[in-house]
Amino acid sequence: YALGTLPLIRAVATQGAKQVWYADDATAGGQLTNIRKWWDQLVTAGPGFGYFVNNEKSWLIVKEEHLELAVRTFEGTGIRITSEGKRHLGSALGTSSFIERYIQKKVEAWQAEIGILSLIAKTEPHSAYSALTHGLMSHWSFILRSLEGITHLLQPVEDAIRQQFLPTLTGKETVNDNERELLALPAHLGGLGIPNPTASTEEYMHSLHLSAPITDLIIRQSNDLDDANDQQQAIKATIRAERRNKQKSKASELKNRLPRHLQRAAELASEKGSSNWLTTLPLEAHGFTLHKGAFRDALCLRYGWSLPHQPTKCACGSNFNVEHALTCPTGGFTIIRHNEIRDLLAGLLSEVCHDVSIEPHLQPLSGESLSNASANTEDNARLDVAASGFWGGRFERAFFDVRVFNPYAPSNQTSQIPSSY
Repeated sequence: YALGTLPLIRAVATQGAKQVWYADDATAGGQLTNIRKWWDQLVTAGPGFGYFVNNEKSWLIVKEEHLELAVRTFEGTGIRITSEGKRHLGSALGTSSFIERYIQKKVEAWQAEIGILSLIAKTEPHSAYSALTHGLMSHWSFILRSLEGITHLLQPVEDAIRQQFLPTLTGKETVNDNERELLALPAHLGGLGIPNPTASTEEYMHSLHLSAPITDLIIRQSNDLDDANDQQQAIKATIRAERRNKQKSKASELKNRLPRHLQRAAELASEKGSSNWLTTLPLEAHGFTLHKGAFRDALCLRYGWSLPHQPTKCACGSNFNVEHALTCPTGGFTIIRHNEIRDLLAGLLSEVCHDVSIEPHLQPLSGESLSNASANTEDNARLDVAASGFWGGRFERAFFDVRVFNPYAPSNQTSQIPSSY
């Protein structure tokens, strides 16, 4: 559409009316007499380019004081005229009362959709979460970017998220204020990436700044996009940096208000790669889907919440909790966790290296002195995985050791994560 309409756009360009096109949707602004000239040219020249206007679908939006003049100027054209407002490209143009009514209808629809996702989350929380974060949230993000001062109208959306969706998703009856703020953070900062829509006050200004170069081209009716693209890239980088700094500042401020167990949980959830399971689309063909129990258990482990239906006593006789489950040797779960990572690593290495082996024996020492106190100097010492060609040399062999530790263990509670590796 965009390429096909270019000749027509050039043919109907007039002095005075400012035209802008999105695919085959045309918009013009300016003095009413200039817009009428532009319209007449479009009606006359359009058929020659295969473009036929639909009068019944064409609207003229004017201010109240210009309504009578607009009716006289466009008499006989069949164009519909309003001083209230009209939907335009998914957003709204018009009076504040029209925009408010338009947003209220949108909000009602979004509330209903969140209610449906909440029902889905009872049995498929992973899919419901992805549908919200990768789909539905973009609907009100667009509205927030295109209309100013409407965040308060989205309070019912936030109520539906907090009172319906999050309790169903997490399995918790309620989500307190601190937890809601934590879950609003991006996943890489320890949250779930479900922001409060009423708190997104900077979206409109960011959009205004980012579109300023294009707006200037529209006003000047210029098609010199090279400079505008360069300016937009620079503005986009600035906005990203501002947003990132604001999110980090918010995360740091929030961390000081969280209880100790949530502070530790947020710190661990912010580690690089710790949120990949959460942000990846649940594609069943690749084995990325989690059933409801696994997803909610993963959320409980992520935020240090009590697991549902957990026993009171461990098989070893100790009181049972998550910290104890991660360290208790009874049942062999610590070894299973270690071996799963070892086998996954070996499987991935086998795709790019040769002669991959699990638990290879190391060469025996013959007088060598090892400086590290943790070095294994025993005969028949072994590491977890070995692979040839990892460093590039065909016959150079690389050895890998897998270590699994419990960051919630009392010995690790006060230490930084890197020092626990």
